[in-house]
Amino acid sequence: MAHIAPEDQMVIESPEQVEVVMELAGLGSRFAAALLDTMCLAALMVLAGLLLWGMAALVAHSGGSGALASLGGLGLALAIALGFGVFLAYYIVCEMRLNGQTPGKRVVGIRVVRDNGQPVRLLDSALRNLIRFFEATAGAYSLTFICLLVTARRKRLGDLAAGTIVVRATSPQAPALLTTDLSAIGLPPEWCTAIEENVGEVSQQEYEFIGNLVERASRLPYQVVTRMAVDTAWPLMQRMGILVTPEQMVSPTLYYRFLQGVALAYAQRSSRAQGPSTPNH
Repeated sequence: MAHIAPEDQMVIESPEQVEVVMELAGLGSRFAAALLDTMCLAALMVLAGLLLWGMAALVAHSGGSGALASLGGLGLALAIALGFGVFLAYYIVCEMRLNGQTPGKRVVGIRVVRDNGQPVRLLDSALRNLIRFFEATAGAYSLTFICLLVTARRKRLGDLAAGTIVVRATSPQAPALLTTDLSAIGLPPEWCTAIEENVGEVSQQEYEFIGNLVERASRLPYQVVTRMAVDTAWPLMQRMGILVTPEQMVSPTLYYRFLQGVALAYAQRSSRAQGPSTPNH
């Protein structure tokens, strides 16, 4: 792992007393992402404006520049409401659907997480972006710039209120497994089938956490590994519809093998999605 300067680190201690280090997003990355997102938003605003203009023209039975004016104050109110809605929807929908990223954040390689390192929730995203609208309209992001400079974790007002932080998005690395055959891990056949059919439900952030656990398992205390394996595997098993018998329920090793299977299936799925590599000539 590349060395991260202390001022760029965010160290989180899990309930199992395992430290997880995240790299804070730099100011340059955040402003580059903001610029790209502003360009995307501008394009969406133009499309929304054209849609509103067309609707106004139909209502007023006239086209041209007088369409909105013919609606008077209602037209202005609709334009403001539409702009506000597009602004909020862009950030909230993207952060929820893209694991804490917007198109701009994805390009520069950063993402939003909660202060404890967990994925951002809908309420968190809504709050931070409501305040973003105030930051953008009230001071043209001048308050944002000041907050990023003076706060310890480079937070803007929205991050302070929502308990979120912007970090570097690490690329998921395939954990070192001794097999490429899912059935050879030692899982029940029906579990293997469920994993292969539902691995698409596993998010990138979940895969990163699972891959990190599998990668470090040999260097962690057995009790820590089993506790983390059970806590991580059980919600995934429920989402995948895996039924656990009483005998299986008391076997922590089986939960860990399940996570190995998920990591392997996810890596294989990602490899297939990328397609075969082209040989060099």
